[in-house]
Amino acid sequence: MGKADLIKTVRGLDQSGPGDNGEKLDDLWQSLAAGADGQFHAAEESSLRWLLKSMSGSSPAAETLRRFPLTWTILGRVFQRVPLFSLAKSLADRKFISILQQSLKELSRPEVAEGSQKTSKRKRSPPKTFKLDDLKSSEACVECAAAVFQALGVLLQRLEGKTSSSHDRIGSEHLRSLFCTSATEATAIVSPALAICNSLLESRLFEGIEGRDDWISTIASIWALHLQGSDDTLEVATHILGPGTLALNKLEDSLSAEKISIPEELRARWSSDLQGFLHHNFILPARSSYLNRQDLEPVTRALEVIKQTIDVSAPAIYFLASGATQILTESGTLKGNAEWMKQLFNSISSALQHQVTGAKSIYKNILKQARKASMPVNTDDVLNVCRTFALAEETTDWELVAHIAQCDPDVFQLSGVGEELLKDVQQRTLDHSVTEADQEYILEVIDAIVRGFRTTRNFSAFLRLWLEQLIQVSQKDIQTSPWSHIGQVGKLPSFDSSLVEKELSSRQLFEVLVWAEKQQTGPDTLCIWLDTIVQGVQSVEFQDAVGKLVWELALRVQDSSSAITALKWSIISQVFGWLPLAERMDRWQEIRRSLTKILKKGDLLTPETLQASKCCCQVWVSLLPDGTGLPEVIEIAEAFTSRFSAAASSLKSKKLNKLPSYLDGKADAGFQEAADMEQYLAWYLKGFSRFVGLYFQKTGKVPEFIFNLVSQPKANPTVVESIWKALLLNEHNLNRSKLVEQIVNQIIESLRASINDESSWPGDKGVVLLQGLLSIPLDAISRPQREAVMGLLMEEKSRKSLSQSCSLENWKLILGLLAKLMRRPTFYEGMRFQHLTSIADMLSEVLVRTPVSQEVLVEFIERYFLMAGVTIRQMADHIEDRSLKYFSESLGLTVLVNGPEESTENSQPLRLTLLRALASELSLSPSFGSASELVAAVESAKRTLGDSISTVVSNWLADKKLFKKSSTEADLLLLASLDSAEAVSDFPGLAGFKASSWKKLSKRSMEALEAGDIRGLQLQTFIWRNMASQMEASHPTVFPDLEESPTKLLVSLSAAYVEAISLGMDLDTKMQYLESLIGAFIQGANTSGQLVAINCIVEQLIKTQQAPSLGVFDLSYAHSELTRCLHVTTSKTNVAAICRILYTILEKKPQAVGQWNVETLLSTIAVLGSQGSRSAAPFLWRCKLVEIIIKKHRLRLEGHYHVLLNVLQSLLQELVFEQEQSNSKDGDTQEPNAHAYCRLVTLVCEPTAGAASRSQQHSALDSATDAAKRSAGRHMYLVLMQYVKLQLEADVPRTLRDVLEPAMNSIFDITPPEGRKILNDAMDSSGRAILREMFKRYSRFGKWSGV
Repeated sequence: MGKADLIKTVRGLDQSGPGDNGEKLDDLWQSLAAGADGQFHAAEESSLRWLLKSMSGSSPAAETLRRFPLTWTILGRVFQRVPLFSLAKSLADRKFISILQQSLKELSRPEVAEGSQKTSKRKRSPPKTFKLDDLKSSEACVECAAAVFQALGVLLQRLEGKTSSSHDRIGSEHLRSLFCTSATEATAIVSPALAICNSLLESRLFEGIEGRDDWISTIASIWALHLQGSDDTLEVATHILGPGTLALNKLEDSLSAEKISIPEELRARWSSDLQGFLHHNFILPARSSYLNRQDLEPVTRALEVIKQTIDVSAPAIYFLASGATQILTESGTLKGNAEWMKQLFNSISSALQHQVTGAKSIYKNILKQARKASMPVNTDDVLNVCRTFALAEETTDWELVAHIAQCDPDVFQLSGVGEELLKDVQQRTLDHSVTEADQEYILEVIDAIVRGFRTTRNFSAFLRLWLEQLIQVSQKDIQTSPWSHIGQVGKLPSFDSSLVEKELSSRQLFEVLVWAEKQQTGPDTLCIWLDTIVQGVQSVEFQDAVGKLVWELALRVQDSSSAITALKWSIISQVFGWLPLAERMDRWQEIRRSLTKILKKGDLLTPETLQASKCCCQVWVSLLPDGTGLPEVIEIAEAFTSRFSAAASSLKSKKLNKLPSYLDGKADAGFQEAADMEQYLAWYLKGFSRFVGLYFQKTGKVPEFIFNLVSQPKANPTVVESIWKALLLNEHNLNRSKLVEQIVNQIIESLRASINDESSWPGDKGVVLLQGLLSIPLDAISRPQREAVMGLLMEEKSRKSLSQSCSLENWKLILGLLAKLMRRPTFYEGMRFQHLTSIADMLSEVLVRTPVSQEVLVEFIERYFLMAGVTIRQMADHIEDRSLKYFSESLGLTVLVNGPEESTENSQPLRLTLLRALASELSLSPSFGSASELVAAVESAKRTLGDSISTVVSNWLADKKLFKKSSTEADLLLLASLDSAEAVSDFPGLAGFKASSWKKLSKRSMEALEAGDIRGLQLQTFIWRNMASQMEASHPTVFPDLEESPTKLLVSLSAAYVEAISLGMDLDTKMQYLESLIGAFIQGANTSGQLVAINCIVEQLIKTQQAPSLGVFDLSYAHSELTRCLHVTTSKTNVAAICRILYTILEKKPQAVGQWNVETLLSTIAVLGSQGSRSAAPFLWRCKLVEIIIKKHRLRLEGHYHVLLNVLQSLLQELVFEQEQSNSKDGDTQEPNAHAYCRLVTLVCEPTAGAASRSQQHSALDSATDAAKRSAGRHMYLVLMQYVKLQLEADVPRTLRDVLEPAMNSIFDITPPEGRKILNDAMDSSGRAILREMFKRYSRFGKWSGV
């Protein structure tokens, strides 16, 4: 029925046309939609031919059909149904391409109605009528364009689809040939299509447009079908690039000043597709044309065509070129990119010469892109732009200057024009018209100037320039200038104080200071400049060279109320410690009078007084221990401290909000323009770390203001905590026993007050005090103090509060403190065994009512066991009446163990842990055999344990659903029972269970273990340790992952599980078991638990003195297999565990390792080193493995030094390049690695006697170490050569060079003269210069010159 209607409708079209309102077209669409696809297509083909015939021509009727969206929708449906051969013939006969070109041309030029305005959000109009005037509106054009693109998409999909018959393949090729036209004809489709895309972006009519994301890709696909020619690039430049760049400008925020509201998915898709299309068809061909033939015609043609829209198109062209260049650079095609980008910028500059308006904004946009993409720009071009646009007028465009400077920092270093430009920029930075916004751009300019001076290795010239600018800032009375902020941390990315030593030699710095001494500098100027230099001087060499000169310069600054001149005292305080000891007293006399005056009469809350007080303290330290003027300095410091204490006595800790951040290092307590009391406190508590100790030494007491702050009733807990931390983590305080005693006494008094005052102890204040006691070394707490603390904690009020309101985190503190204090003899008043029982019951109650994980339960069981163990141990060490009375209380200790269905409110799980501790510790007591009371206590404990554990395990044997319905109480009881089982060997209550019951429990527990359940792990351990005879299952060879565990307890539990499994194995069985464990790891069970099992078995095998049977898997084979695993393991934790196992075998069982193992491991480390940061193997572990080989297996390296050298060279290369990356991120993170590498080289060059000893006979005059050195000397110079080469290729910082210097000196020591000659001949002039300097330092500092 549908096909007949379609035929009838098509015949009616020939007679009546589309109708007055297009109703016949609507009927045709309805018929097409209703009809199904079939083998007959005559009606569809007829409708196609009629539509194309009616759409051709210039008549209004034809144009109306071309603009009507339903027309193209019908064509899209017909394109799907007509076979390819017939479709291609019809499209060719009816000149479809011409119709398409005409349609796109018309749709790309919508008529905008008068009075219409653009808004940020447009609503779609109602559907358009079949009237030509209505169909010319923007909305109608966009709607019709969507239908056109959808129809073209259908056509392209049919071309890309697979064809089954040869007839269809021929039709497909005919269809392709329709689009296989010249570039000129293809642009007639692509150019208006891109213009339509631009119209959509302008109209913002995104809602309801189906398939809009594919428009650009459809255009690209059509262009790809055209006939390729040599003039394609020019055609693209002439017709396509213009509309393409207009659209790209709207899609990329970096190109458009006005952000257009575009759906993000559409923005991302169109931008990506459009950039790819223009890269492939314009940018890359134009680049190739220039690089191959020096031809810039595509670029010049494009710029000529787009001159009307050059303000939009020129930045877009540069954006496209920089993006394509980055792709090429990443792929390794570096040659010619720089020159190409320079020529492109030059061409754009030439096109902008006649641009009257807007050129400046265009240059800003382009240079901003060049800066962002790190694209090179021709120096002459940027100079011209700078003169013509940035500096041409009286007011300076600092944004443009900043972009120019950042793009080409060397522009200021050119002789002549560059120097003039630098002077001009310098003068303009001193203009009073500079705004606050301009200052940020000026800082960027200064940053580029710094980079330029660093590039030319003339950093001293910048220091001179900086001082000159500061002088002019002062002379012109400029209140805020960017030049004054250079020394502040983080203001300039390319500048910090550490550059003083990195970029200058000590002599160069001395010459700069000599020059500065001759300048007429103001006090503020000199302080700012000199403070930055002093901050950068760290090495003794520099301090000795410039110390006196800096001192003289600092004394030129007169005392004033200025905040900046207060830096004078900061400078003096640092330089005083640089001066020779003999001169310090004379220098003290030069500053004594002014310093005394400020400290006696100066306002406390001024920077000058604060810095002067710091200076006085530094002088105090510098004159220790017996400087001539020390008493006078101490008197002044003590007087000021008393003055400060009087002022601080009224301070309330709750108002000291900044102090915790100062003491924790989260905020800078250094120089600020306004002083406050927190800065003084931070200085006394942390900045001047020896203050409290020195003050105590002089007065015999802690400064009053410190204890006043921590003992206030309503003190801020955060402030109190930070103060106690500062006191207790200070080594200078802890090294004075009487001072520590006074601090601990104060903590005890505060603890007593906390217990009495806080309703729910321990509160915030109590927690701080407990943490303080935990942080103090045990040796610093006397026995009376330990007994006082224990007495407080064991008071009835304390224990009652613990049972009611103490959180688990606070229980950790309590248990840790109890275990710590009881490690030493601590017999507090009223000490009873009942206290341990009480703590066990209270902790059990807290754990039961708090929902916690199984890991937490195991952790608290272990914590309580440690605490109870140390307490019982000290009572059992010396048996006397007090001890016998103490242990007699344990005889009546019972454990209430409920069944699974009974209430668990009164259960006492941790009493089992207490009995375990009692049995274990008393059995190890020296008096165990002679004291019958102890034997009775142990027997009673084991009997109670055996009965209780039997009851608990019986419940789990009988009830198979306990794993699913278990609760926290039952879990705690089970875990405590199984943890205590190792103290007992006999479980009479379990003898009646059959083997089948044990197998079922084993199966259930194994399933729980595989699911990560600790109960399953503990039950498996119990079964393998005590009931292995009941098991018929094979030993498990796969173990779960432990990395997700929040604690390390699972590692020890897994090790205990493996030990239980291997308990009854002989040596050969253990070897076979190890083989199966490693095999499972290689085959995919690469978990941390698997490595724990492997390590446990390896340690057992290392301890045995027997040798395995011949042909059995041995440790050498295991070592080889684990070495192979280093290549494929990606987890850093697992790789570190493998390295630890390999290290253990190499160190503790060297006789089990062969030559193959050593060479394979070294080769593997070399390969891992070549991977750099991509390697999962930690650098330190690789160094440890090489170190143990050198120590224990040095004789295996003789004749195989090439393998060792390969490792040393790869490690050195990784060290240098990783250091370079870490410097750009977070500082010298590689220093520990550098020390480890240095140790390797010195071990090779300076072998120990044990490592170099030989089994064969050698001459009495030829020691083993000398022979080893000679052997190493024939090869190690290659490492030195590699080091010199790396210094030429990368920026090796001074810190790294200092660490590696001893290693290189040791190579010089053993390298014979002929080796040094090879070194010299193998290098170019640059390498020889570095080598010469290294050898000079070796001769002065590294060479042994003794007898």
